[in-house]
Amino acid sequence: MDTNGYQWIQRYGESRTIVIFSNSGRYCWPNKRMASLLHNDYQWLEGEVKSYSESIVLGGITSAAEESALEELNNWVLAQGLPLGIISYDYTDKETGQQKAVFDLAWPDGIQEGLSDPIAVMLDEEKEAIALASQAGFRCFTSTAECKRYIETEILAAE
Repeated sequence: MDTNGYQWIQRYGESRTIVIFSNSGRYCWPNKRMASLLHNDYQWLEGEVKSYSESIVLGGITSAAEESALEELNNWVLAQGLPLGIISYDYTDKETGQQKAVFDLAWPDGIQEGLSDPIAVMLDEEKEAIALASQAGFRCFTSTAECKRYIETEILAAE
C-alpha cells in the first residue's frame, strides 16, 4: 500500500502493475493485459466492490436413516414405473441464482413432467424450509408415507 492508500500488486517480479484498487474498493487503473481482456471497456471495473455474505441454506439430509428412507421411497417410485426424484435437490432463487435450500427429495417438474405439480419430500425439516418450498410452488410432504399415498391416489389412480 502506498501513501495514497493504493494497493499495487506485481506478478512474478514483473515491473508492471497488474491490478490497482484503492482502500475504498474503487477501481483505479488496469494493466494492459486486463484492458485488452475487457476490450478497453472499463465499466466492469468501476463502482464499489461488492462483498457477498454467506447466506443460510435451509434443509438437507441430516442422518443416514433419513437418507435410507429417501432412497427407499425413490426406489418404490421407480418400481411404479415413474421417474426417480432428485435426492438433495438444490433450490435456488431464480432471480439471483443464490441457493436458498436443499430439499431432501424432489421432482421439480412433477412426477409426471408437465402434468403434475412439483413435489418435495422434506423429512425432519424446519418450518421455514417447508414454507420456502411451498412458496416456490412445490407440494410438500413431511413423511414418505404421505408421499406414497399421494402418488397412489393422485398419480397412479389417474393413469
